[in-house]
Amino acid sequence: MMNRINDNQLRTDQEMDYYSRIVQLIEVCNTEALQIKQFSDSFISVFHTALNASQENSGNEFTESFNELEKLRDNSFIAFRDSVKANTYSVNPNIADKARALELVIIKHGWSMHLKGNKLQTAVMNNLIAELDSADNKNCIVALNLYDLYKDMCYINTDFITIDAARITIEPDNENSDRLEIYKEVRQCCHILFSSIDLFYKFNGNRGLLDIASRINAITNEYNLIALSQEGKSKSTAISLEQRN
Repeated sequence: MMNRINDNQLRTDQEMDYYSRIVQLIEVCNTEALQIKQFSDSFISVFHTALNASQENSGNEFTESFNELEKLRDNSFIAFRDSVKANTYSVNPNIADKARALELVIIKHGWSMHLKGNKLQTAVMNNLIAELDSADNKNCIVALNLYDLYKDMCYINTDFITIDAARITIEPDNENSDRLEIYKEVRQCCHILFSSIDLFYKFNGNRGLLDIASRINAITNEYNLIALSQEGKSKSTAISLEQRN
């Protein structure tokens, strides 16, 4: 019922605008009667913390670049993970078996690691890459024609770690780290809120939940179009750079 926002393709300011509109909608609803008050209150609280962080970091080009690289790392992981998953459905049993072996490795380290805080995600990502770097797993990756996606994920993770180390040197205080972590927290709280709306509607069929879902989906669709447009531009730029090389 609930459409999912493609938040990894939105800039931080666009993402915060999206959440702001969801908050405005939620705040005028009787969330207690809809049985989602616990989840909506949590989302609204974290959103306002994230909003304060974004305002404090306004004009900070370094922070904005870091946020974009963070999303790029998430996207590279999701691209590799989902491609592995797609290959588990191959009609070729050899391909499907290799894909399932890689899928188990990813599950072991965290299928949704991109939703974790940056420090924990870095630790988990490093462990995942270390295991994928074994000869057997590399052979599976090559057999599935996923080596380019795998190397992209590795390179971007390395770039992220390098930039993060530079950021800590420039901005050593814990407050700056907390500001960057809060963006992921508000995304996670939004996903939980949406899941609660889905779950309670399936459980009790409350028409009020259907109405709020419809209005949220209209906002989500609007921002997904923005995300799709930006994703297309990014791909066009990447293709142009490849052709030049």
